[in-house]
Amino acid sequence: MVTMETFAESEARYQAGEARHRARSAALARELCSARRNGLPAGGANTAIHSGLEGAEPRHRLDVRAFRHVLHIDPERLTADVEGMATYEALVDETLGYGLLPAVVPHGKAVMPGATSGLGIAASSFRHGLARDSIRKMEILTGTGDLVECSAECHPELFFAVPHAAGTLGCPLRLTVRLVPAAPYVYLTHTRFRAADVFIAYLAHLSAEASADFVEGAIFGPGGMYTTEALFAEGGPEVSDYTSPGGYGASIQRHPNDWLTTRGYVRRWETAAGWHDNPADARPDLASPAWNSRAGRCLLRFSRKLLPHAARSVDALPEVALPIARAAEFCQCLLAERDMPPVWVCPFRTGERAADPYTLAANQLWVHFGFRGEDSAIFPAGRYHRLIERAAAAAGGVKVSGEWAAPWSVQDQARYDWLKRTYDPDGVFPSLHAACMGQQ
Repeated sequence: MVTMETFAESEARYQAGEARHRARSAALARELCSARRNGLPAGGANTAIHSGLEGAEPRHRLDVRAFRHVLHIDPERLTADVEGMATYEALVDETLGYGLLPAVVPHGKAVMPGATSGLGIAASSFRHGLARDSIRKMEILTGTGDLVECSAECHPELFFAVPHAAGTLGCPLRLTVRLVPAAPYVYLTHTRFRAADVFIAYLAHLSAEASADFVEGAIFGPGGMYTTEALFAEGGPEVSDYTSPGGYGASIQRHPNDWLTTRGYVRRWETAAGWHDNPADARPDLASPAWNSRAGRCLLRFSRKLLPHAARSVDALPEVALPIARAAEFCQCLLAERDMPPVWVCPFRTGERAADPYTLAANQLWVHFGFRGEDSAIFPAGRYHRLIERAAAAAGGVKVSGEWAAPWSVQDQARYDWLKRTYDPDGVFPSLHAACMGQQ
């Protein structure tokens, strides 16, 4: 635990951070308004992520990389105020000092808007929902140049739409995130299953029982399906460390029980060797399910923009979500395919959000399937894409990722069009179709 500040010290630091944030926000708003007067559309939330493809329309680059600070932790209200480009890693480092953790941590190195977009998900999502469900309030720089503070009570239509708008309605400059009490360590129990229906049934049981703090699964092949239930703990006899190459995924298959620090648990999937029995076989750009999440792909695109000479043969497989009742059927289709890449399986519960434009049925338990990426040098191009999409559709699932995905398959187009006319009438930011196609 960190040495706690006095109230006066904390308040002074908070006020200083607030003043700097307000100055940065006002300057960025002026910059956007100036570009708008000159007729230039904006490039979105980050100069690197939204620098555009060859032949794309020239855009003014809004650089929000300075918005990376954790502004304030409120241990009484269990909230944290962070800027839009702060990473979950930075937030976790701050909150653990108070014995707290964000309710949902999709991927430590992901920036807040990327991780809270769409199906930002983690092993706590069976209990706390998606990452977007843990956001209490946002400050958005809209296409009109206004700084709009929104929440479930204030501008709710914008608040619920931004996580699914891929930066096309505005830039999130500040977020208020819900926190939960955390212990210093996490105790894990891995259970192996050989039948898909029993595997999914046990995930459903763990989610309904809700006695664990974290629940997830992994599929390594026929006869190799594992559930992992994890509980906060005050200590353990021997603590593992998978933040350096060592193979968390391999440990799932070898050890029925494990102890990690809470920080180590949050970062368990960041090691590329995690999906492999043999760490030497690991592919650092593909192996972790976190890298194949929406936030992970955002970071991969970011690195490729910074390094345009890098190879572009990697094609991330689509993520899909299925109702729990049909998830075993989908698993059976996957297991029937030879050489199917490993799969991260994560149950999550949708809430009651009438204003939410995402079309997943509310108040239900769903299962998210995230795949190791596909490399065309190893697998036939498009083979697993087509298989996953067909199998998910046949089992009543929804494709929730993929740059070429049709956005209106999971969103309300009429509502989005109204929001675009309201908050970005001049098309300062890209269209949702262009964003989904990566044409930003």
